[in-house]
Amino acid sequence: MPMGSYDPPDYQTPAEKRAMLLYGGVWLVFLIWPLVLMVATDFGSPAWRIVGVLALVAFIALYLFAMTHPRLSNRYPRWVTIAGYTVVMAGLVALMMPATGVGILTAAPYFMALWLFSHRLLPGIFAALVIGMTAVGVGWLVYPGHPTAALEIPVGMTTIILIIVRTMDERDELDRALSEQLALSTQREELGRTVHDVLGHSLTAITVNAQLARRLVRTDPDAAEEQLDHVLATARTALGEVRQTVTALSQPDLQEQLTIASTVLTNAGITATVPKERELPELTQERQDLFAWCLREGITNVVRHSKARSCTISVGESWLQIDDDGVGLISTENHGLRGLRNRVEEAGGTLAVGDHPEHAGTRLEVTL
Repeated sequence: MPMGSYDPPDYQTPAEKRAMLLYGGVWLVFLIWPLVLMVATDFGSPAWRIVGVLALVAFIALYLFAMTHPRLSNRYPRWVTIAGYTVVMAGLVALMMPATGVGILTAAPYFMALWLFSHRLLPGIFAALVIGMTAVGVGWLVYPGHPTAALEIPVGMTTIILIIVRTMDERDELDRALSEQLALSTQREELGRTVHDVLGHSLTAITVNAQLARRLVRTDPDAAEEQLDHVLATARTALGEVRQTVTALSQPDLQEQLTIASTVLTNAGITATVPKERELPELTQERQDLFAWCLREGITNVVRHSKARSCTISVGESWLQIDDDGVGLISTENHGLRGLRNRVEEAGGTLAVGDHPEHAGTRLEVTL
């Protein structure tokens, strides 16, 4: 994944929303200054100060909601939703200006964060710079002669910090993608070695014995028959080894399937949100195996049938969810899903496939 190609997901898991609320909530401490201006000073009239406080509360609530819901509808691109948030938040800032003066324009970094962390790196940086310059321009137009320390310095410093943090996030995603590619490469090499070890010796022995039998078939039929017996015995042994190997390879590993799912979805043009290994709960081997089977079939259906733009995988101690924002539930249950349902029910669980409860798309849920 080249630098700047990471596209933040349209929808977030509950854990991602909690993390975003915690991360975004910390920065709200910088809104204490405009709150103090509205409450503890006589900058504006009492009526404007009341309006300003209410607008500040609404601004905080909308900002946190926007950071955890970057896309409200599948009908429109993500930037349309972010632009809508921006317009409403700008209106709330305008309502606070009579009670705070130029100080409220230092809220510009919250607009920057909204664009930076909801889009690819370069468009996000461009939007952040435009927002910062717009805030400074409004400050000079509405409050000419204001001290630089009141606007330009805080906006400039936070712009740099936000871009650095967003770039670090990009680097983390790049490292994760490279790690997944390395893991897949290692798995391919291991598969190649396994096939070579299992079949290489056996096929060589079969070839040698068959050639010898061919030379002996006319001069010494008994010896030729003995060599053919060796060929049959070696072939049976090789067949048994192949079956054992296939059985071992066909039993999917949960972490491996999560890695493969991320790669397959990304290659299909679908934004994948996949839990990292450290985020997985403690699972018994039986549940890991079952969830791995379910994940394999579920992702196959997402890629083949959903026409989705994003897919989120969530794993709990007794459940697995695969959510997509595609066209919705397919009309009939295919052979793969029927087999998967039987496998889940044999394990004492239930498989539910239906429309997503929160947005357009499908949810596959396995519960044990």
